Amino acid sequence: MKHIYFFIFIFINISTYAQQHQIQIELVDENVGYSLTVGGQYSNESNDAGLNLIFQNHNVTSYEMVYGYTNETMMDKLGVVSCEDCDVEQFLQDLTNYNSVINYVDIFSGDVLSNGLVLNLVDNNVGSFVSYSNEIAVTNDGGLNQIFSDYNVRLYENVNVGTSYEQYELVCNCDANLLKQELDSYSTVVSITDYVYASFLLSTADIESQVVKIYPNPFTNMINLDTVTPIKTIEVYNILGKRVHVSSKTRNFENFAPTLTRGIYLLKIINQNGQTSTKKLIKN
Repeated sequence: MKHIYFFIFIFINISTYAQQHQIQIELVDENVGYSLTVGGQYSNESNDAGLNLIFQNHNVTSYEMVYGYTNETMMDKLGVVSCEDCDVEQFLQDLTNYNSVINYVDIFSGDVLSNGLVLNLVDNNVGSFVSYSNEIAVTNDGGLNQIFSDYNVRLYENVNVGTSYEQYELVCNCDANLLKQELDSYSTVVSITDYVYASFLLSTADIESQVVKIYPNPFTNMINLDTVTPIKTIEVYNILGKRVHVSSKTRNFENFAPTLTRGIYLLKIINQNGQTSTKKLIKN
């Protein structure tokens, strides 16, 4: 009888530890391989037959597009795939091998993109982008170039060009955690680094009941943002719908906001519970 109980215990534990795994993918072309999730109804399919076959072979339960980068190169190319009881290593390999559609894959942490960072320079004239060489970003600073070469930084773009709060987004074929440590230690050139936080395009409910205070609004030279729940991302959109700023820290937003030109903006705040609040922002 003891042996029977032992078998039941093992079976229960195996069942308990069946997990959902999430994988971050980057498409080669935003028009090929994107998710068929529509109107909040989640799908486990893409618009590409070859990718769908891989999904079927690995028991994919959902596939959603996400955003986090503001640069046009990466816009609309990022997705997160969930699979159940799948061989993660084989799944990653199959996706990597399908390189006509998939440019990059990695494990998704459920919060940040695994191979991207944002950074601010101590001096906007030191460490600025120059060109690309052998698919690696080149700046006007030798030390930064060595780091970029070591970590295969393949995209480095100023997303707030022409403002007093210039900020770069970078994408690497590397572990962003290790790259962040390297950049943080290069403090003579790099002042601030932060992760790129992923937001699901269709899965987040727009809940206005969360307490969000923005004051003064309209504002001129200073603005304050207070929330009850810790913030995951803060995004600012202009009247044309173009995202002009994204951050995970209130301080970064408050420093950036005064650099905006006069006009009306949309402020989208996503808290750590996945709730979204959208506010009108007016700069005098």
